[in-house]
Amino acid sequence: MWKEKGFTLIELLVVIAIIGILASIVLVSINSARQKAKRASAISTLKSVMGELTLCADDNGEAVTGDAPATDGPICCSDGDPAYCSVTPDDLLDSHTVVWPDIETKTGYAYGASSGDLTTNADYTYMAISPDDTNPINCSFSTKACE
Repeated sequence: MWKEKGFTLIELLVVIAIIGILASIVLVSINSARQKAKRASAISTLKSVMGELTLCADDNGEAVTGDAPATDGPICCSDGDPAYCSVTPDDLLDSHTVVWPDIETKTGYAYGASSGDLTTNADYTYMAISPDDTNPINCSFSTKACE
């Protein structure tokens, strides 16, 4: 009696199909985790700005309003109208030369418009927009939080 050892073709195909299904599930999970990691990194970077904004407010400065922050320019801490920051950088308060951190290179998020200022009751807010323009990150100076 001839007895062959090994697996049949059907058994091998079933195992390969199961491995393929499991691999596709893992890849979908990894992509979701990657997006969550990029968002967490962007939030962490945006929260790092709060320290400079607090120092600016303590020095009676005003943060820039309206335009989206530029990663190549300083976090505007002006002793005059915030519009001066883009026109005459000489109005920047001394020792306030911290630049907006670059979030786009690492996370894909881009800065959105900011609003309010640090010297009035209006809250200063700034935001970051995701590459697919969903679920933006909003940061508020009054709550010292980004979400």
